[in-house]
Amino acid sequence: NVIVFGESGVGKSSVINMLTGEPVAAVSNQAVGCTYESTKYRATIDGREVMLYDTAGLNEAEAGTVSPQRAIQNLRSLVEDLKTVNLLVYCIRGTRFRKIVADNYNIFRRMICGRARGPKVPIVLVITGLENEDNMDDWWKDNRAYFDQYKMEFCGHVCITATRGRALKDGSRYIFQDLYDTSKEKVMELLADNAFRKSIQIVPHKDNQTPMRGVSSSPNPGRITSILRWCEERSRLRE
Repeated sequence: NVIVFGESGVGKSSVINMLTGEPVAAVSNQAVGCTYESTKYRATIDGREVMLYDTAGLNEAEAGTVSPQRAIQNLRSLVEDLKTVNLLVYCIRGTRFRKIVADNYNIFRRMICGRARGPKVPIVLVITGLENEDNMDDWWKDNRAYFDQYKMEFCGHVCITATRGRALKDGSRYIFQDLYDTSKEKVMELLADNAFRKSIQIVPHKDNQTPMRGVSSSPNPGRITSILRWCEERSRLRE
């Protein structure tokens, strides 16, 4: 079981389509995403079947398709239904680093899949939207310090483009086809290296489980919504 998460419009669905090899997930370039509830897709990675779960973006406003409260509830319902998770895939867009990237990471890690003790679900990072860079991998070199600063830990990362771009005039291929093909190989390898480890049992924050530091053992939906709105406001102030 592999859960794909991140803000709306960063390319989660495009990454899933890349992995499945066909346009199974609806794609949107808008801040208001297409995904309402978690959706399951099958993909074959290194000859083995993987279940991919596309999730609602954590930053959608109340006026969007999914309210922050509903997004969190959907994510919690997903992990409770799955019982075990092998890997989390965090998708972000390769722009200037914003604190909401760390905020969303922590919300998902602590409130959805966090555990006070025992093994943690591994997380890999997929940075999209780098098709116009001279070297896509340079983004990580330029921004790695921010992830270290906010103590964001990943088992691996890839810098990619999740779009083929527009078709060439002769219709033979797409403008970013070569970069896309290279990106697909990188994402496939990233998942092959990390998606087949031991499944981690997910224990919700309730009953007798010791809550993580700073996180209530029974997260209040209103509190979660407030945190998300605060994250969005902080992000806007930084832009």
